[in-house]
Amino acid sequence: MRPLRRTEGEPLAPPVREGATRRLRPGHVHHLDDQAYIVSRGAVVEVFATDDDRLLSRFQVPSSTRSWPEVELANRVIRRGVHHALPYRDGRLVCFDRSVALFGPEGDLRGSAPLAGKRPLRFCRRGDLVLYGEYQSNPDRAPVRVMASGDGLVWEELLRLGGVRHVHSVIWDPFDESFLICTGDDDHECRIYRLSSDLKTLDLLLWGSQEARAIAVVPTPTHLLFGTDTPLEVNRLRAWDRRTGRTEDLGEVDGSVFWGCDGPGGALFSTACEPSTVNTARQASLYQVDAALNVRRIATFPKDPVPMKLGQYGQLRLPLTEGAPSRILFSTFAVRPHAHVHEHRPGA
Repeated sequence: MRPLRRTEGEPLAPPVREGATRRLRPGHVHHLDDQAYIVSRGAVVEVFATDDDRLLSRFQVPSSTRSWPEVELANRVIRRGVHHALPYRDGRLVCFDRSVALFGPEGDLRGSAPLAGKRPLRFCRRGDLVLYGEYQSNPDRAPVRVMASGDGLVWEELLRLGGVRHVHSVIWDPFDESFLICTGDDDHECRIYRLSSDLKTLDLLLWGSQEARAIAVVPTPTHLLFGTDTPLEVNRLRAWDRRTGRTEDLGEVDGSVFWGCDGPGGALFSTACEPSTVNTARQASLYQVDAALNVRRIATFPKDPVPMKLGQYGQLRLPLTEGAPSRILFSTFAVRPHAHVHEHRPGA
């Protein structure tokens, strides 16, 4: 990460700011493509046009969460609300509280199912096939499941993974036409698998140390770009070369990388502010990696004053993107300001 290299013991270089960041609206952005983006506020889900921000639709999920600001802190403490939302067929697939539900185009509830585990960190969609991995504390290290649905209503166990704590994410790689499965947390549990598109062959790509502990992976034609997610070591952005199988270090970042997606100008990654004796920055930052593997830090937000144990970790949440996104959208969580969708405009 050439602009941010440092010698041991020196503070991280100040952010390289190119462009401007503006606040769009309250809420959290979950999905972005060239047609629309999906935002939630409490139990309300809204869909906006990507080109001009027109409101296209709005509906409410049957959650105990409330939308008004007076109870936003309570929502954070009890982990209620909409966690993921993505387009599915003619409607929307929404993960809220501890359920996943399919809604029609007018917001009519077509069916729901309980989640495996607590709250998956990611959903992955390829056509009508949707996958997510089981995420929970799992102190006994029982095998964890990857769940799948072909209609958004009936969910079945696709496979079980042993020897890991939980599944961090399932990600579609359009260049290899395969799924990537990331797991953690101890060194031997940190793995990145490749699952074939026919769901029959599972290969291990990276494993064995905190350098393979990842949530966010962004595929490119030449590399798998990812950031490490560890409170135990300084976190880094990395690039796994498809041709050689070697991993290049792109440099340090200021916290665990929780989120990543594609964007105009390159891959986007964001860090979280979590308890750590190693990563001590009280902020969350947004980074961009271009095609030449150059890295820029383009935005930084300070952690809000709510204790992390109650109000959760400070984050810049990136949406699931599909196609070639024309905008950089993200939402703030447990930073100042909390729960707002922002847009970063390069060169503005």
